[in-house]
Amino acid sequence: MTDEPRRQDTTVGSGIDFSDPNSKLAPYYVTTTSVIFAGVLAVIVAFYSHQPLHYTDVWAHLKHGDDIVRGRGLVVSGYPDGFTDPNTPRPASYWLSQVAYYGAFHLGEKLAGGQLAGGAELLRQLHTVAVAAFFALLWVGYRRSTGSGSLALLGLLLAFAAALGTIGVHRPQLFALVWFAGILAILARERISWRGVAGVVGLLVLWANTHGSFPVGLVLLAVHVVGRAWDLGIVNAFRDARCGRLILAGLLAAGAVTVANPMMESIWTNTFAFARNPNLRSMQEWQPLNFSEFQGLPWFYWASFAVLGIAQALSPRPFSATDVLLTIVFGILPLFQERFMAWWMPIAIGILLTHLNAWAEQRGWVWAKSLPTFRKTLLAVALIVFGCILTPLTGWIESEHPAELAKILHPATPVGFAEAMAKDPTVERFEPLRKSMEDHSVYGPVFCTETLGEFLYWKDEPVMLFAHAHLFPAEYWDAAMQAKSGRPGWQDFFSRYGVNIVAMEAFLPNGQPQPLITELEKSGEWAFVVDERKRIEIRDPKSRLLVAIRKKPMFREGLR
Repeated sequence: MTDEPRRQDTTVGSGIDFSDPNSKLAPYYVTTTSVIFAGVLAVIVAFYSHQPLHYTDVWAHLKHGDDIVRGRGLVVSGYPDGFTDPNTPRPASYWLSQVAYYGAFHLGEKLAGGQLAGGAELLRQLHTVAVAAFFALLWVGYRRSTGSGSLALLGLLLAFAAALGTIGVHRPQLFALVWFAGILAILARERISWRGVAGVVGLLVLWANTHGSFPVGLVLLAVHVVGRAWDLGIVNAFRDARCGRLILAGLLAAGAVTVANPMMESIWTNTFAFARNPNLRSMQEWQPLNFSEFQGLPWFYWASFAVLGIAQALSPRPFSATDVLLTIVFGILPLFQERFMAWWMPIAIGILLTHLNAWAEQRGWVWAKSLPTFRKTLLAVALIVFGCILTPLTGWIESEHPAELAKILHPATPVGFAEAMAKDPTVERFEPLRKSMEDHSVYGPVFCTETLGEFLYWKDEPVMLFAHAHLFPAEYWDAAMQAKSGRPGWQDFFSRYGVNIVAMEAFLPNGQPQPLITELEKSGEWAFVVDERKRIEIRDPKSRLLVAIRKKPMFREGLR
């Protein structure tokens, strides 16, 4: 026999022992808590992927994204009847979100052969991806700040419970929360690297082009700098690398935000002018927390301070200056605007976890860390994949058709109403409206709630209201809100604009009947062609619709 040279093994992965904790791939292996996190994240993905696409907020942003992509610019064209202000610019800090909505919708529509269901499906899956990214980044931040995957899991579950009432609506604010969670994850490290500085700047640039709340990120940086300087002393703070790099990140971010937005330096004045718009005060989320009913967000608000108080009482160390400043700044803001709860709750949970960790260490409770292994890594990946398989996209791939539109859209979405207005109905519940419109020559704009108006605005129907309140003149918006509430003068308002059609959710969010509906009934001048107030099979009262048309239509010159 002749000796043959041994052939070198060129198989992919050769030389790597997957069972060796010291192998080349070992830094990428995960622990048991990471596997549990992957399972929780898979449940979150499956849960949100099946939640109906909300019927408000997203549709106007989709329309504006269409305007941007098609080159119609950032300025509202306004209706011929002058409801919106043609000189009011759309906030340029939303443009990237709106373009993302446009891209997702039209890709889904194309894949579904032009069906609305395809576009709507990809819109809600885009929302699911953003939700998953938000919770994943929160978990990373909590794990870094505590050094415990178990406590990070507790924080993730608390954040999920607190966010149920704030991230269900499909709107650009969710993208802002993703960038916010990313910054929290960077700040959770004691040492801020140069890569962390670049990450903060990049996230704030994305934030400024997806949502107008980007100043929140700069305030977060400022609070961390001031808190650090307070703890160290001014002299030591000047020598502290963390302080210096956070200040640099803030300055670079402020400059980058200015040059990386279509409106350049105007983004600052535009953003603050938007926040001061008087029309926004009529919207619930822009109002202070309502403590008259001890439920929902007010409950979470009081609970956050209660658990922080307990954590401070148990913790062997006092709150740091940063903890105190975060609590003062972000904890007080919801008292002025309810929408700040979205920023406060992740911060409150982060503070809670660090002090629970200190308490546990004082008592000698060591959070056991399991050995990272390749098998656990595979299991974690498998769980994430399984969560993705449970999404409606799997059914779309298998059947080559998206799910039924009724399963994708929120039941209050006025699809049938829009089709009836176009005299091409496919939804049986709106057949009486179509017949009434054929029997009566009904003309003029549609007076509807701003929530229903979102979809109709996207469908190019002549609606008098939609949720982007800042685009309307203040005097007009105030008069429209008075009419919507059925207050004295609503008939004059309707006469002034030639209103012959009214569309509303039959009930207010608190379950009470819409006051305007009562006034319409009293007047005797309106016929209710769609009345779902008693349709108990529609379980959510806010999803029961009512459409009324004037028995003797009014005519106004210039209306078609």
